Amino acid sequence: MSDLSRCPVCAGDRLERLVTLANLPTLPNAVCASASESQAMPRGELALELCVGCGHLFNSSFDPSCLDYDARYENSLHFSAVFQEWITNHAQDLVTRHGLTGGLAAELGAGSGDFLDLLVQAGMAEGRGYDPSYSAERVAAVENPAVTMRAEFFPTDGSVQAQLITSRHVLEHLEDPVGVARSLGSALAEGGVVYHEVPNGDLMVRDLALWDLIYEHVSYFTQSSLRELCRRAGLAPSSVQAHFGEQFLSVEARGDASAPNEPMVAATASELDAARAFGDQVRSQIDRCRAELGLALEQGPVVLWGAGSKGTSYLNLVDADAAAAGAIDLNPRKHGTFVAGTPHEISGPDALAELNPATVLVANPIYLDEITEQVHQTHPNAQVTPIW
Repeated sequence: MSDLSRCPVCAGDRLERLVTLANLPTLPNAVCASASESQAMPRGELALELCVGCGHLFNSSFDPSCLDYDARYENSLHFSAVFQEWITNHAQDLVTRHGLTGGLAAELGAGSGDFLDLLVQAGMAEGRGYDPSYSAERVAAVENPAVTMRAEFFPTDGSVQAQLITSRHVLEHLEDPVGVARSLGSALAEGGVVYHEVPNGDLMVRDLALWDLIYEHVSYFTQSSLRELCRRAGLAPSSVQAHFGEQFLSVEARGDASAPNEPMVAATASELDAARAFGDQVRSQIDRCRAELGLALEQGPVVLWGAGSKGTSYLNLVDADAAAAGAIDLNPRKHGTFVAGTPHEISGPDALAELNPATVLVANPIYLDEITEQVHQTHPNAQVTPIW
């Protein structure tokens, strides 16, 4: 087991335990072929710590031996029209603002290369993706000859010098995010830019979005802790911003050898107070959602829409009796599989006719309008409501 007795960002030892959640599936984004495989998935404890120094949140009970990022891993969001519109515009904006036309983009954790494909379409000459979980047999890379995928870790031997180094929703999975960010920065060509994107820990705390708590995330970055990560990795941020309904937190930065000599980025008193309040409310929020699920079940079948990490956390923490009728997801790679840790089968929207829900619970509120429109085409009287 890794030693997480100190903050993985600032190495501070002034920690406060906010909440402990037991028995969570260790890999909520795994594709499980059967209900028995899903329910047999390893489980672990999430012990959420607050670093009083930089405001970082992390799971001190994280054990990397419980995880296996193999070909079963599937977390693509690109099947939603709402997400596709945002990410397409975002890729174009990055290329345009930083003058990256004609350059090389290299991505850690590139999935099947969807983001690299968009960067090339926006004007970059080449995209190289590195992802140990990539499997061409399960899902082919994007059909773009300028994009290549490698089922391996990002090289740190100097063989890559790119105008854009990026990772999206990767750093939160790592025990040593600072070391990895530093290594990635060393592959940056002169004048190039680094773009890292992570779930927004500030939003999770502010909106009590506890379904973002999953075992495979070691870290929950705040603006303060993301800036501190950059400082320690030798990067100078030009911007730290929230995107996609504030659910994502990103940093754009350039290499700066003097950055580690700058003062530490410390959390503010209000940031620390907000994190403590979040920890105090987690248990009562779970109890409230259990009660609300019970009331919804009295009206008829309940279906969850969104079988990603948020939906998986919700079903594992709230629906202990597996009372929901099933789960819906737009990602066809998940259809016919099962939600990690539960017996709930994942189907496409066509299954709504058979499931006949009285209530559809939406795992991510940013898709509420998109999902409501689809549900009401066949079930105009169904209640469509977000889980948070």
